[in-house]
Amino acid sequence: MSKGSKILITVLCLGILVTGSVYAVKFVYEKLQEKATLIPTITSELGNKNDVWVGTFQIAWNEFMDERVKETVEFEGENSELVNELNKQLFTKDMISSEDYYIKIGETTEQLKEEIARDIKEKFGITNSPALNEINFNPINGYTIYTMLYKNFNFLTPFDRIHDMRFNGSEETVMYFGINNTNADELRSNVEVLFYNNNTDFAVKLKTKENEEVILYCNNTNLSFNDLYKELNKKTTAYTGDRNLLEGEELSIPYINIETNIEYNELCDKRIIYTKTKVDGAMWIAQAIQNVTFSLNESGGNLISEAAVREQSDSIGLMNTRSFHYTKPFVLFLKEADKEKPYFALKINNIDVLEKIEIIE
Repeated sequence: MSKGSKILITVLCLGILVTGSVYAVKFVYEKLQEKATLIPTITSELGNKNDVWVGTFQIAWNEFMDERVKETVEFEGENSELVNELNKQLFTKDMISSEDYYIKIGETTEQLKEEIARDIKEKFGITNSPALNEINFNPINGYTIYTMLYKNFNFLTPFDRIHDMRFNGSEETVMYFGINNTNADELRSNVEVLFYNNNTDFAVKLKTKENEEVILYCNNTNLSFNDLYKELNKKTTAYTGDRNLLEGEELSIPYINIETNIEYNELCDKRIIYTKTKVDGAMWIAQAIQNVTFSLNESGGNLISEAAVREQSDSIGLMNTRSFHYTKPFVLFLKEADKEKPYFALKINNIDVLEKIEIIE
């Protein structure tokens, strides 16, 4: 590679819920941009608002590191904590089913764009890729690494739309689905209780037809998603109470709707040190961005995530009655049933990413 080599990392993650029911209400779809903060790694520190992580940025980084740099990424004259965490590759593509992701590496040309578009249409039935529209595929001396994650899941039985409630002391009420005392018993087959220590420390797993697991953990700490998941597993193992949702016990889950993006500026415009590839020239990241849209309702969910890396050269406690009401800050994990780690995590602290309604008179 000649001098002045540039690396462009563009990551877009999209999640759209396509299932749902129609009610005699009007949804208030506000612009949800910047109401949740994307974080780059599962070990990143969480804040006091709404944080979301999805594994596509890590997968893109792994491919960039393994296939192009061919060693750990290091910035010249700087010890980047974020780069060090990304280099650990704590989430890898073997942690999700090969049926649900697509990866393409090739020289950056319009032909590559056409190949990717054709492949994802054939594999996932997707005809519109925002990431492909964002990437400059004009012929240059460089490579593009493109990945897509596609997930679609449906609960065993759709939950019921239940009464609206406030969330974490909010002035406005938000929409909820779940199970109340009038629900049919078959709805309880959707739910496995992981643990219940008290009404502010509990977790449940929602089962799906596709073997995806939706894990909801009521927790108000700012531990990283990685530490929260370890804590959840520890409490689950220690729990000796009933794992079934019993008659008379209720479950309330807010409708979730997220759309947000971020630019990881701290990864940009810094020279990368590398030796194994023996490339003649400088290498740095020109851009690192990520976008995610995710929704959840009583029927299930759908997540579409894209990631692209473009390399460019200038020259070339058990109680008698348990209540599982998610009306306080909680964490949501998405995980394949036979995998060790989740591929998506969300911490909700306020109603910015929850759906509010107004009644049609």
